[in-house]
Amino acid sequence: MKKKSTFYVLLITLLIISFNGLSKSIGISNYALDKNVYLSQNYNPLEDYVSLRPEYNLEKTNTTEFRNITFCPTNFSQNVETGTCGAVVTFTLPTTDIVGGSMVLTSALGNGNTFPVGVTTVTYEERDAGNVATGLLCSFDVTVVDNEAPIITLIGTNPQTIEACGTYNELGATANDPCFGDISGSILIDASAVNTAVVGTYTVTYNVTDADGNAAAQVTRTVDVVDTTVPTASCQNVTIQLDATGNASIVAADIDNGSSDACGIASISLDQTAFNCSNVGNNTVTLTVVDINGNSSLCTATVTVEDNIAPNAICQNQTIQLDATGNVTLTAAQIDNGSSDICGIASMTLNQTDFTCADIGSNNVTLTVTDVNGNSSTCSATVIVEDNIAPTATINPANLTVECSSDVPAPNTNVVSASDNCNTSIVHVSDVSDGNSNPEVITRTYRVTDAGGNFIDVIQT
Repeated sequence: MKKKSTFYVLLITLLIISFNGLSKSIGISNYALDKNVYLSQNYNPLEDYVSLRPEYNLEKTNTTEFRNITFCPTNFSQNVETGTCGAVVTFTLPTTDIVGGSMVLTSALGNGNTFPVGVTTVTYEERDAGNVATGLLCSFDVTVVDNEAPIITLIGTNPQTIEACGTYNELGATANDPCFGDISGSILIDASAVNTAVVGTYTVTYNVTDADGNAAAQVTRTVDVVDTTVPTASCQNVTIQLDATGNASIVAADIDNGSSDACGIASISLDQTAFNCSNVGNNTVTLTVVDINGNSSLCTATVTVEDNIAPNAICQNQTIQLDATGNVTLTAAQIDNGSSDICGIASMTLNQTDFTCADIGSNNVTLTVTDVNGNSSTCSATVIVEDNIAPTATINPANLTVECSSDVPAPNTNVVSASDNCNTSIVHVSDVSDGNSNPEVITRTYRVTDAGGNFIDVIQT
């Protein structure tokens, strides 16, 4: 019996020496006996050896018992479940061939549990029928991969409409990620294409990537830059004067009183720019203001056209004769010598039109020429009034007979009766004897003279 015990001791010693040499060559520490089976840190070389030599059993050296974990999952990865930051992980449970034995989960998470993103080590410990750990472990890594991209949600309208030449107001967006929550602050917004100065359609892009490198689907917003605002048309009234040709003109700038538009004015125009004599007075004009995008607005103004140019008055002298009544009438047309006005003459008047015997001779008259717009000018002319009608006269008695020379009466103008269109004067001109003594004939002459110097001689014998 002693020899048999010594033999087993020697055999065990040899086996240990042999196993130690083997462990150096295969790195027994944490070495996977099977690719899925790991030893505990506090291993027993003899137990390791026995596990390598299933025909040997420390407790029952006279029987054959094979000890092994028949299945242990390998490391594997699994994506998170949609909309979450974790995954319910299921796998085929490890098994042992120990009759009555079991594999007991010693890690926090196992089959059917929800695993977080990242690497989680799952460990099962082999136990025998008595629930005693055999020292064999099944350990593997479960990697839950975050492949859920964030979701970008636009704030505000899409498309966004803004008024041209105003300020672009970014409406913003939110971004939510199953694992990282609100990551709106990480959104990259590119609105560099938007040009509010130019009407058109532009695209703004929104991008975000979470901390695990998952990029959200790019979201875009259409920005419509429109110009619906008409210009502000502002007018002012003006007064203009006709020139010597009877014309006047204005330009739109004369009426414009600071019209404006946010984007700029392309043109201003007037419905009437030329004026003439027919427009003297108040005229309503319309100013049209068009911006660079074709919007237009109107305003009206009053253009007062004035004619401040006096007529050109031209006179000519006239000689006129009194009629049988001692009167004569002169018209302005007789004095006018081609007076003119660019807009037309309304009237011509004389300061004196009626002349009588009292006016015989030279008279100064003034012609006033007034145009249709109330402007007037004057010129002067000489009017010579003539009396070309001689007086008529009779003498009573025409013949007178006396006995003696001493009886001849003295000249007496009262014996003369005169008639004329103007006043007359009667004078004794002469007594002329025929030179005879009996009878002596004396011819007495009286002269009747009118205001015009016309005269007639009457004879009394």
